[in-house]
Amino acid sequence: DVSNMERVGDAFQANSVAFHPDGKTFLTAGYIRLWRWEVAGNAPPRTYETATEKRSTLVVDPNRKNVLLGVEEGTAKLWDANFSVRSEFADSDGFTAFYFSPDGRIAATNNRSNYYLRFWRTESGQIIGRLEESISQLQFSPDSQAFAALKGGNAVYIYDSQTVKLARTLRGHTQNITQIRFTRDGKLLISTGADKTVKVWDWRTGELLKTLAGLTAAPTSLALSPDSSTVAVAANDGNITLWEAATGTLKQSWSAGKIPHLVLAFSPDSKTLATATREAKTQLWDAATGQLRKTLAGDASQDFITSLEFSPDGQGLVLREEYQGRYTVKLWNLNSGQLVRRWQDGLEVRDISFSTDGKALLIAADLQSGASNARDIATKIYATATGELLADVIGFADGSWVVVTPDGLFDGVPASWVRLNWRFGATAVAPVEAFFNEFYYPGLLAELLSGKRPVAPRNLAQIDRRRPEIELRYADESASETVAARSVKLTLKVGEEPSAPSRPGGGGSGARDVRLFHNGALVKVFRGDALKGQKSVTLEASVSIVAGENRFTAYAFNRDNVKSDDATLLLRGDESLARKGIAYVLVIGLNTYANPQFNLRYAVADAQLFGAEFQQQQSRLAQFAEVKITPLFDAQATKSSILRQLANLAGQAQPEDAVIVFYAGHGVAAQNQFYLIPHDLGFMGRREAV
Repeated sequence: DVSNMERVGDAFQANSVAFHPDGKTFLTAGYIRLWRWEVAGNAPPRTYETATEKRSTLVVDPNRKNVLLGVEEGTAKLWDANFSVRSEFADSDGFTAFYFSPDGRIAATNNRSNYYLRFWRTESGQIIGRLEESISQLQFSPDSQAFAALKGGNAVYIYDSQTVKLARTLRGHTQNITQIRFTRDGKLLISTGADKTVKVWDWRTGELLKTLAGLTAAPTSLALSPDSSTVAVAANDGNITLWEAATGTLKQSWSAGKIPHLVLAFSPDSKTLATATREAKTQLWDAATGQLRKTLAGDASQDFITSLEFSPDGQGLVLREEYQGRYTVKLWNLNSGQLVRRWQDGLEVRDISFSTDGKALLIAADLQSGASNARDIATKIYATATGELLADVIGFADGSWVVVTPDGLFDGVPASWVRLNWRFGATAVAPVEAFFNEFYYPGLLAELLSGKRPVAPRNLAQIDRRRPEIELRYADESASETVAARSVKLTLKVGEEPSAPSRPGGGGSGARDVRLFHNGALVKVFRGDALKGQKSVTLEASVSIVAGENRFTAYAFNRDNVKSDDATLLLRGDESLARKGIAYVLVIGLNTYANPQFNLRYAVADAQLFGAEFQQQQSRLAQFAEVKITPLFDAQATKSSILRQLANLAGQAQPEDAVIVFYAGHGVAAQNQFYLIPHDLGFMGRREAV
């Protein structure tokens, strides 16, 4: 079986991961870049430089759709929904925490050295105020007009967020306040204290409305239902108590067992309360009656629970634990009550985020290699319903990226393919790119996040991984390093990897479909079996040389379509070879078809306009020595005519030239192919049938 992936080269460490509120993108923040991954479509991810190698934190504003990225060294950038930098602010001491006001107009940053707070206008990046006191908790009111702060004592401090001036102080607790929460409707503020009390405040007036009775021990966890109707508190003696937020009426109180440090979370519909603790199972309770609905399957934990969260659709529950540098993530399917994934790789979990529809869970982890201590990364994507690992999403420091599924499908840019190896057993490895022919899958990430589950065409572990060997040489080895000839001959020595002991009588790897590239452009293909029963062969190819660098690359495939390593050759063309290129433009427009059902009105005009505009712009830019436009309109644009013109262009074009084909007419997509429909389409039925 395929054991795991190995890294070749340095990848960035993913510190934060978050879905954008629009649900169309998700974001990962590393030490060097912010990455924006598209959920739909085949667009490659966009990257934004953070200009730092320090740890970063990502905060998304849910209403105004801003993105705040702050880094330890003390700079923060704010991007708008189009990822243009709106503002930038800095603190020489660095940041440890970041907060957005709900309307997105104010950002607060926590100083790393003394925990003092600075407040910034996100539109301009200007400081609007400071709190030069150590702040342990901060909560913005839902209307963004105020914020509440704790300073480690028995009072809550309410500030005007527009001026950062103290508006009032809420006093009533006799011991330290442990937690504060605004209700979602913004009418009330709830506080819990070590004095075993829960207090409800009208924070706008400072009036203490109610002290909620019923606690028998100090509270350890506070949760408010999403509909703002219920306050839930877990106490240090294992009791759970629920009150009506508006009236202070005790709704329910029950014991979850003599176990402290309960963590609470309400479901999105406010009907279920989840509890979790060390040395106990995770349980679901009816928030109205206090009845135990379900005890979730899974092992008890000795770790400290750091978070408990429902998925947005209420069908999944994720719990994160930490103890002495060991991190564990547990994911439950609440329909079945089964623990569908227990993730514990001995690696630091940086961040967790559900997709906006709740169907996917993203985990950003610091994957460090023990041998090299290089930061290896990944954002792992799991299916919430099953816990199945869907893909690893990896971005490298140079901007290259790759998405890989457990069964071998991958997408990304070629520069990243050589950086990942599949490991087969104890010692055998093969790069991801070796399986390009069958396992490269453009748009892979978008399909996974849309709910599709593309399947690899074959079992990766059962493929013959032996690869052909290629040597690429300049035939005239006696020539100088600089080539003055316009055309030269290259030789490609192609051999197969011999039969392995584990494959008695199986023969060698074979070698087929040898391909030769010149500065990235395919210039020659030797199709089919290259060896034809021999152990090795030498192939020849005549190629054109341009002034300056000429980089040639060749590779082949074995019998199982596994790609060989690249063979490369670098030649430098003499300056006497310099020539200005010609632009060959083939413009095709089809208003009329042999089948009138397919007729169009503006296709010819579009093609004519493109040709004229290109000619005009090139006369101004002068990038080419000449622009040659070949038009094919209506009845001229038959299948044979189009193929003939393409063949002519293939014979005429030199490496410095450009070939541009513009087509305006009907087309049809079938699987991974897109077909242009010529004038003589060969179908006389109704257009809707195609």
